[in-house]
Amino acid sequence: ERMKPALLVALGATATFALLGERNAVMADRGRIVETETGVPVPITIHSSALLCSRGRPDAQQEKARFVAELRKIVPFLSQ
Repeated sequence: ERMKPALLVALGATATFALLGERNAVMADRGRIVETETGVPVPITIHSSALLCSRGRPDAQQEKARFVAELRKIVPFLSQ
């Protein structure tokens, strides 16, 4: 029997490409929840290491807050 996860989280470009193929891109689709071909929801966001690269930039706190807000979108899926 095959497993069907309730959710897959795409953290960064490599994960987004692996899960969704070329039809989605992190920066264009960041913050959205799209579905795989089999109907599994996939929230798309940056990889957490990108936050390390943004340290010291004027928008670092804003980027961190955006990342946290994107991860909060998975909470409804955790109770399923």
